[in-house]
Amino acid sequence: MSRRGAAALALLGCGLVLLASTQPWVGTVTEAAPGAPRTRGALGAAEIVPWLAPATLVCAAALVAGLAGLRAARPVAALAGVAVAAGAVLAAATSTAGAPGVVSAARTGWLWAAVVSGLLAAVGTLLWLAPSRAGRRDDASPRRTDGSPGDAMRAPGPGERHTPAPEAELERRRDAEDWRALSEGRDPTAPEDDTPPGRPAEG
Repeated sequence: MSRRGAAALALLGCGLVLLASTQPWVGTVTEAAPGAPRTRGALGAAEIVPWLAPATLVCAAALVAGLAGLRAARPVAALAGVAVAAGAVLAAATSTAGAPGVVSAARTGWLWAAVVSGLLAAVGTLLWLAPSRAGRRDDASPRRTDGSPGDAMRAPGPGERHTPAPEAELERRRDAEDWRALSEGRDPTAPEDDTPPGRPAEG
């Protein structure tokens, strides 16, 4: 799946979660006191997992910002996407927990739709952020200027012209560098220090 396809999948999941959040997730039957008349009611996302809708909006906004070129939005999208999936699963696990006066509770189809949609949002976001397989091959085996591997590390010889890497390849390399920095505990959005080693910074 392409990165744009993965982002579209994640945005679709976010939209479906928001739609499901406006519907009842649990039908309840309550009894104010023993022997009192029983009444029917419903619980929605706001009562079960109140932070799910805000997390979904943050995930969708970060995805759009990332597609627009804001690289700092990508970690935010990853965290928010995982939070959306976790919130939907948590709602399904705790929605029928005993509450004062509740005699019975039953999950609705909208709750399960939210769970599936939350998982789609998380998977799509992580696929969008993951470096592509072609990018991993490029990192492991540098390309020659004539298309064969192994020549990207040497300078062009006499009569050879250095061909700039396509924009898609540069994007894949930047993604791979971001993930490598995160795995090493560094912030990929922090500015690089250009001060030469051994020389104190000016000012």
